[in-house]
Amino acid sequence: LKNYNGRFVVLNFWATYCGPCREEMPDLAAIQNEYAAMGVQVIGATADEELDKPKVLKFIREVKVNFPIWV
Repeated sequence: LKNYNGRFVVLNFWATYCGPCREEMPDLAAIQNEYAAMGVQVIGATADEELDKPKVLKFIREVKVNFPIWV
């Protein structure tokens, strides 16, 4: 998180198998778009296993996630 020093960080823990998590991703992308200029940075931290990385990548492409995702 040192890279985001001085910014407001919204750290969202989520997983591809979590329905509500999947539903909120477009809202988080909208927050990133709307508030980035004010110093807000959204970061997603997935609870998916490393073996599920292809599933995670597919999901973030489909939803057009515009913020970093930590696996």
